[in-house]
Amino acid sequence: GPADLAVTILAVGVIDPVSGAFIQRAPMNPNEIAAVKFDIGNRGGAATGIWYFTVQLPTNPTYTYQSPAQMSLTPGSHIENILRFRPMNAGGGTINIYLDPQNIVSEASEGNNTASQWVNAQNWSGYPYQAPYVY
Repeated sequence: GPADLAVTILAVGVIDPVSGAFIQRAPMNPNEIAAVKFDIGNRGGAATGIWYFTVQLPTNPTYTYQSPAQMSLTPGSHIENILRFRPMNAGGGTINIYLDPQNIVSEASEGNNTASQWVNAQNWSGYPYQAPYVY
């Protein structure tokens, strides 16, 4: 049968500023680099050919990441991605991932081409706090 791209969000978190490692927890302030880890696979019976994906990120202002051309995925293969971003919306927001938004790939199913997840974040309006000047 034809190719069948599918996406699954594995985790959301932050990037450690020292080691660069992914840490699965909510962002604590707007200076942290938020991240989403997701898996894209080909569940179909044919190679995908070149394809693309987009990710709507809960930043302020909202930003839509558009991937460069992705390598063809053979049947049963997958790739894990980590997308980093900042500043995260105060109070959180939704990450939306869309595979093959231009419908370039002929697929068995289009129903598994999207994934969404809410990301919690503290409400840091007024961050950072600055004490008033004292004379």
